[in-house]
Amino acid sequence: MSYNKEYTNYFFELLSDTYNLVCDIGCGQGELLKHGFKNGKFESIIGCDAFPVEPWIVKITSEILPFQSNFFDLTFSTDVIEHVNDDFRFVSELVRITKHGGTILIGTPNIQRPVNKLLNLFGKLHFPRKLGVDTYGDCVHLREYSKLDIINLVQRDKQLDNISIHPFWIGISTLVGHAKTQNKYCHYLFVKAKKT
Repeated sequence: MSYNKEYTNYFFELLSDTYNLVCDIGCGQGELLKHGFKNGKFESIIGCDAFPVEPWIVKITSEILPFQSNFFDLTFSTDVIEHVNDDFRFVSELVRITKHGGTILIGTPNIQRPVNKLLNLFGKLHFPRKLGVDTYGDCVHLREYSKLDIINLVQRDKQLDNISIHPFWIGISTLVGHAKTQNKYCHYLFVKAKKT
């Protein structure tokens, strides 16, 4: 996902507070963290990635995240959950490292986006699905989620409350608006929750 202005603005609209200690799991180059820090939204930032490119990005070496429990005020991850083997364990790890009362935000492509509808129509939509090659190697989605799929997954962790879905249309959000019938087919989904 390129962090264009529209995407970045939408991401930060979902975060109404200022957060003290923030972690992005699968942060890449840490663009969202840097933006939040520069604009005073995040006071302290830590990234976590398999290929760290900055000294403040911690290397991920296993499914267990290298942080203590109940540590971060905000934990988020975008464009990662569709790549991991055990998606529930991934959610559980996000929850584990987040403080009680903290916020968790997960972003992922919507399986019902228009291009997938066309692929499905021609029998070409299947998972795992190689989308190309990037700086990390093959870009493979093991699965994708509908709004119901991602809500059901997150609700399995009983420590989460106030779960909400926020649809995003890449490049045409202002044209599409927020009609519920149209949002079923949005390009991207954010799920936001609080840890009790």
